[in-house]
Amino acid sequence: LIKMTIVMNLFRLLLLVTGYVTALRTISKAPTIKASTLRNNNNQKQIVILGGSGRIGSAVAIHLLERDSDCNVILVGRRQSQIDAAIQEVTKSITSDVRHRVSGSQIDSIWDESCTKFQSLVNASADCLIHTAGPYLDQKPTPLKMALQSDRCKAYIDVSDPLPYLEQSLLMSEEAKTSNLTALVAAGAFPGMSNLLAKEASFVLGTRVQDIRFHYFTAGLGGFYFLWV
Repeated sequence: LIKMTIVMNLFRLLLLVTGYVTALRTISKAPTIKASTLRNNNNQKQIVILGGSGRIGSAVAIHLLERDSDCNVILVGRRQSQIDAAIQEVTKSITSDVRHRVSGSQIDSIWDESCTKFQSLVNASADCLIHTAGPYLDQKPTPLKMALQSDRCKAYIDVSDPLPYLEQSLLMSEEAKTSNLTALVAAGAFPGMSNLLAKEASFVLGTRVQDIRFHYFTAGLGGFYFLWV
């Protein structure tokens, strides 16, 4: 049973890495987005975070607010009570007063193309759209499509992992090239891009690596991978 579990984890990891490599090959051809291009007329960047009331989304918000005094974030979630709690957590986690730079938006479904509230939010308020609202399995990349159709949105990032979802996203590559949008899909969250970083680190060492171990934990999604080489 233990051996079977290890094999299954290795297989899942292989699928993830394959998806990330495919995504990176496409992304490597994309133009670099400068922070200045994301600023609106008020010289402030508006960043919309889908899944903003969750652990990953709120961590992203804290990271951005701490490092860029010129950005405002909008936390998107399904339940207003969770959005309010996330805003409180974000503001308490930062030493400076950022309450005026954090807001929330309650949206029932970001996967529904007919959701006019979501469309309006992206079109009116998103210089950058960050999508952390998984799970992505059995879903369509509607948020990416919304970002592509927006005249305002200049950058899109998600932490998707299922290969069918990634394949649908990459089918929009040509559309992205003719738009103002640069999209980074499968940016990773747990363990995400560390898969590729571990491979690069083992290559730089120049010697045979005997053991690579990934440990990660996110609230509600805790787990770990072990990879023997």
